[in-house]
Amino acid sequence: MPELRECIMHYTYLAWALWTFGFSIVFVLGMRVVSVHGPAWQVRAIFIDPTQPEYDAGCALARKLLGKCKRTASDHQLPYDAVQQRRFLAEQMYELHSTDAHLRRGGDQYSLWPPGIGTLSDLKLQRVQYAQRAVIFDFGTKWLMFHWLTHTSVQVYSPDEWRILRDIPRAGRHFKIAIAFVFDRCTIACESHDLLFQPKWLDEPPVIPPEMCPQVLEDWLQAGWAQRRAARDRLSMDVVRNLRGDGELFAGVGVYSESELFFMAGDPA
Repeated sequence: MPELRECIMHYTYLAWALWTFGFSIVFVLGMRVVSVHGPAWQVRAIFIDPTQPEYDAGCALARKLLGKCKRTASDHQLPYDAVQQRRFLAEQMYELHSTDAHLRRGGDQYSLWPPGIGTLSDLKLQRVQYAQRAVIFDFGTKWLMFHWLTHTSVQVYSPDEWRILRDIPRAGRHFKIAIAFVFDRCTIACESHDLLFQPKWLDEPPVIPPEMCPQVLEDWLQAGWAQRRAARDRLSMDVVRNLRGDGELFAGVGVYSESELFFMAGDPA
């Protein structure tokens, strides 16, 4: 689970980067909303890196498929499947299409491709929202709640930078592409070390829980829970996770801040 400070950092960088590429910025409710003024940004392509099982299966299929194609053919001369499989063999990221709707990520196995969307013409970035555990991309007809989970961050690339990066084999990078949205002006890439993230596509805007400052959490712990713990040998992170039913209270509390909050409350367990 990401720390609140990580989510703030990711969102602040994303807002700054989008502004530098010409995305009109409006901050509402203490940096909650970044919104577009004028035409929304049309999504031109979505790229991902495959998991190891997907990569292995893709390479096996590629060897069969590409045997029927001219080896000297360029990407624009090949059918989509052939382009995709050739990129598998080169260990490159590849472009996502509606035929990839079966690909899933996260503990709850959410679809990478937006459900119910046939073509990318239906996706236009209108705003980006901050949440304690995620960033929310508003595409007009769909909302993507991207949960950072573990070892995941965001980077914005210029068109020239992206043209180079997309063809670098995964062995030449220290990260994998969880999901990347290509626009005319830039590319927003959510990058992951081990593809531990959760892409949750929604048909309506998500309800974002209110932020809880450290002092509120410290007061809550001091009010009784830290003193009433029956199992003194339990880790603070286990205690918090067992109380995770109160999602609003513990939103943005991660492995490091769990211990810090207990220490601040006078219980350094």
